[in-house]
Amino acid sequence: MSANFKINSTVLKSQVVALSKAVKGAVLGECNVYIRDLDDQTLSFYFSTMEISAEKYIPADIVKPLQVAVSVKELNMKVSVLPDNVMLSVTHVLKNENTQFLKFEWGTNRKNTINVHTLNEQTDFLITPTPKSSVVMNVNKLFKYVDQLKNFALKSGSDDARKYPKLTGIAISSNESGRATFKACNRQNSVYLSDNDVSWLPEEIIFDAGHLIAVTSLIQGNAEIEIGINEMSSLVIVKSSDTTCVLRTLSGKYPEVEQYHNYDIAVSRYYFDRSELMDVCQRAIKVTASGAKMLRIDTLGSNIFASVSSVLEQQLSATVEGMNWSFTVDAERLFDCAKLMEGVDEIILYLHDPCKPISIGSEDLPEMKITTAPYRTAKQAPVASTC
Repeated sequence: MSANFKINSTVLKSQVVALSKAVKGAVLGECNVYIRDLDDQTLSFYFSTMEISAEKYIPADIVKPLQVAVSVKELNMKVSVLPDNVMLSVTHVLKNENTQFLKFEWGTNRKNTINVHTLNEQTDFLITPTPKSSVVMNVNKLFKYVDQLKNFALKSGSDDARKYPKLTGIAISSNESGRATFKACNRQNSVYLSDNDVSWLPEEIIFDAGHLIAVTSLIQGNAEIEIGINEMSSLVIVKSSDTTCVLRTLSGKYPEVEQYHNYDIAVSRYYFDRSELMDVCQRAIKVTASGAKMLRIDTLGSNIFASVSSVLEQQLSATVEGMNWSFTVDAERLFDCAKLMEGVDEIILYLHDPCKPISIGSEDLPEMKITTAPYRTAKQAPVASTC
């Protein structure tokens, strides 16, 4: 029985890993991938749901036509154990309706095989909408912001996500000069940042964060991507030289997280060493067995202390200008905020009221504005959400 296609194992493994990461990142659960030949040098690996579709084009030596479906999970598991940099001969073996598989074969003097079960399923393949407008962006730029902001969006499937579906998203819009601005909010933390080196479409688009993770998993290397929006503003098309993705946008208007910023009206400014603040947050997280990771900040005379009730107290090399407040924050959420502010030595917490959202910033990062919700110490409950 002659092979359907031949492919280098290292090429196949890298692409299947990317596909598996994309499915996991998009929180699709069990998912099938459809494999077919496009021409004598290209295979298509394709998956689709109601919310996201993606097609990956992989170089291969096509011997005869192929169209099969396999489980992404099984494909990734089996392909991961193949040896590196060998030529694979892949054959669709169809014994009967219930027994069919892809046979991966390698070796010359000795034949070695691994089988991946194929499924008796078919699908309608991707029809790419025509974009009404588009921009070009480097995928590494997109990956940078997705990686930074993913922890600031609600997790898909959570109780909060069901109540506030828009907040599973990252919103990208353009400012007056047409440059990109990024927003994310999980009801306790919010972030707003801009990038004057990135152009964007004239309208705000809200992407599910998991879907953006899928896109950045599929498109590898220092690739240029085209991002377009269809006529109804309901679908986004992301294309590179070897990948096409179509994502359904999240409907509605994203909250104006900027309204919670109090940089200009703050009556207190707390100056922290970034690495020291992250260190005490991590310590508070580790010593708190369960529940909210509550970290209290107190000013005693000229000294500032961070503490976890009855467990930890640490004096910080921090200073305060203005009113001396005592306030309590979630150590995990504050750590996420500080981690986002890469490349700065000092972080400033701006307080207008210790029971209202706290703004976080740095004089070295004026384009990044962050807010976190404190706890009401007496009730051990979070303040009204930041968005």
